[in-house]
Amino acid sequence: MKILFVQDHGLGNFVNGTPIMIKIKELFPKCKLHILCKKHYAYKTYKHWKLIDKFHHFGNYDTLRKVNFDHVIYGYPGRTDPKLKEFLEDNTTIYARYHNNLHEVEMNIMTLKHLGWDGKNIPNIYIPIDRKVESDISLRYGVWLNEFIGVCAGWMGNPLFGKKNWGYEKYAEFIKLYMNKHNDVKIFIFGSGKDVNVLNYLSNQSRIINVVDNSIQETAAIMKHCKFVLGNDTGLMHVAASMGTKGYTIFGPTLIKKNQPYCNNTTIARKLDCQPCRTNNRWNTCKDHKCMNITPQKILDIIDSDNQEKVIRV
Repeated sequence: MKILFVQDHGLGNFVNGTPIMIKIKELFPKCKLHILCKKHYAYKTYKHWKLIDKFHHFGNYDTLRKVNFDHVIYGYPGRTDPKLKEFLEDNTTIYARYHNNLHEVEMNIMTLKHLGWDGKNIPNIYIPIDRKVESDISLRYGVWLNEFIGVCAGWMGNPLFGKKNWGYEKYAEFIKLYMNKHNDVKIFIFGSGKDVNVLNYLSNQSRIINVVDNSIQETAAIMKHCKFVLGNDTGLMHVAASMGTKGYTIFGPTLIKKNQPYCNNTTIARKLDCQPCRTNNRWNTCKDHKCMNITPQKILDIIDSDNQEKVIRV
């Protein structure tokens, strides 16, 4: 049996697709699991994961055309390249469907009910870490000797999602408040590209460690040793969750139920009638982004209170 799982969206979407990959192998141990994904992050991160038998990459479909799949499963939110319809989509194709009461992990894995799954025991999200990478990270930063937290101070360099970013100035203010209250803690800054700009708002960087643009493998290995990670709705918060690290995720215009990290996470959001707007025209017309107007002091208070609620409205 050959099964193809298609996920052509962001990093967080791919991480949220790992439970269905695990469950496919549990249900069909002898099947060959093929993955169609974006090369620049998914393949580099998961290429040594023994669960996956073969990778295919968007835009290069020569090898894909030669395989006869028993089942093709499109992970949420579905197909973006219309060329795939020419040779992949027929009566063997199964689509993950949106449901307003389900997390994206659940939307994906529920497709397996078409293949006889009983709906029980959903696996956790997963990122494999190479032992050498983890060892190098431990030695480089002394993760066993110090206390660390992590801050994902941006939106992975994607301008489309700038509207769900808390803002560099707020992150910098939170870092200042946290360092003043917790004298011995060191802070990792995660992200990519322009996310390094948060450092421009910090005059005291003595306990700041810039790991922006590290590989996902390296980032995951560092997050594994953080007390917690703070960020907005971005793929790296799903990476933190996959490591079992506590996450505090600030949400504004996007869907909490679908998008929040699947485990070990507290979501912080305002109480506004206009939320969420990502799925309607308000996303394009909103001018004030007041849903992201949460003070750094409020975030610090929530974190220091050790509140374990799944969603906190402020």
